[in-house]
Amino acid sequence: MRFKPLVYSQLYLVGTLCLFFFGPISYNVENKTLFILYIVYYHLMMILGYIFGTKLKFYYRLSSDLRQKSPISFWTLSGLAVFASLVANSNLTMTGSLVPTNIFKLFSGGFNSETIGSAYFEKIAAFDTYTGNKYLNFILLFISWSKIVYISYTVEFWDMLSRYKKYFAVLVISLPILSGISTGTNKPVFDFAFFLLVSLVLFFLKNKNLTGRYNLFRRRFFIVILLFGFIFSIGFFSSAMEGRGIDLSFIETTAGSGEIKVDDKYLLNGENVTYVVLSSYLVQGYYGFNLSLYQPFTTTFGFGNSPFLTRQFEWITGSSLRARTYQYKIDSKWAENAQWHSAYSQFANDFHFVGVGFLLFLLFFLFAFAWKLFIKFGDVYAQFLIPLFFIFIIYLPANNQVFGYVESFSTFWLLTLLIFTRIKLT
Repeated sequence: MRFKPLVYSQLYLVGTLCLFFFGPISYNVENKTLFILYIVYYHLMMILGYIFGTKLKFYYRLSSDLRQKSPISFWTLSGLAVFASLVANSNLTMTGSLVPTNIFKLFSGGFNSETIGSAYFEKIAAFDTYTGNKYLNFILLFISWSKIVYISYTVEFWDMLSRYKKYFAVLVISLPILSGISTGTNKPVFDFAFFLLVSLVLFFLKNKNLTGRYNLFRRRFFIVILLFGFIFSIGFFSSAMEGRGIDLSFIETTAGSGEIKVDDKYLLNGENVTYVVLSSYLVQGYYGFNLSLYQPFTTTFGFGNSPFLTRQFEWITGSSLRARTYQYKIDSKWAENAQWHSAYSQFANDFHFVGVGFLLFLLFFLFAFAWKLFIKFGDVYAQFLIPLFFIFIIYLPANNQVFGYVESFSTFWLLTLLIFTRIKLT
């Protein structure tokens, strides 16, 4: 049990590499040997970090009674989550308003690929001029954890909620999803499905450890929602791509001539478009990583791996780090902001490609520790943190999903700090 997350994560990442090299889209990798050597090095460092993390010895401070209690009241968490969702919505729509007019418009204006596409382009058009409310974003830094952990909290403590609390919880969970749908943005929709999946798995494993049974029936409502959520996510992704005018021929134009080629059997027949575009989104970051390997290293001092951290550095110092990043240096071949860049190359902005391996060692060390804390003691903070590790791994080939956004960045480090307060090293 203790090594299953490592095994599944490695199988998944190897699968994405197979998709990159042998999938429906061919990418021109100039030096495959160098590319593969770095990837093998990263995987080895992940494995070593996880193994060392499982060997960490500690004493758990809480009694068994305290482990199962909610760490915060429902209404306090819900209130913070609603406010955090409204601030996040104002940033996503780039209006700066806490009033979710985009969600109201969604219910009154219809829902199809055309409206999804127009909402997305409206958001993009405001990107260059939108500065956001720095005071609200500062508050968000400290309360965004409420929005991130809300699904896991609701799944874990569902039986303790009254009927009206359950209705309200569903409404709170729906806010980020509706925000994503109304702006034609895929991330909130997929985030919901992934967070719910991991949260359910953790709940069932916890029940298995405590009672000897998974108790699937107790969360049948969420299982149905999960199935619907994944089906809807794929359908919404397809509609969003159609609304943006993205087809298979567009994929080939994202890089220089001949650098990216869609297999003719998909390109000529126009079949399985969603599968091919999803493949592109999942692994195209590897192509950006490949191009970055040949660029000179100029450190971004720990701020360049995350758009959120980069903006804070520029706000405080008045200096831009953009020209120092690998993404800027390959912009002429692979658009800095329009295309995805693997978390490997984003972290390399700060630590060089060699240093990325040591960072992955640390992250997987923490992953193993959190998993051990959850499996052995059922710790609720570890239970809230583990979904973020899985999100990080799922998006690792594509971008720096967890550390690139204020909400997940602050939540990750807050929960990491909290789980270390639960133990005493021996």
